[in-house]
Amino acid sequence: MGAVGRRVDAVGFTAAERAALAKTLHAGDVPACPRCGDKVALSRVQRPPEVAYVRSRVLAVCPSCKLSAAVDVRDPPTAGGPP
Repeated sequence: MGAVGRRVDAVGFTAAERAALAKTLHAGDVPACPRCGDKVALSRVQRPPEVAYVRSRVLAVCPSCKLSAAVDVRDPPTAGGPP
């Protein structure tokens, strides 16, 4: 538990903070850190080729707070594929 009784994961963001990051990413924007407001750096988490299904994720890292979170993202539709 965090200092005020909120559940905090191993890297520091609460579930609500990760949800806010995901909501901003799904809207197509670059999210700000929910703690300090600085823009987070994003990098795509590569899918292992030997695994048939892995969620698409990005790693969001705050350059100021040094907190990070893996956030599920939607894959862009492929040409001719379903939206």
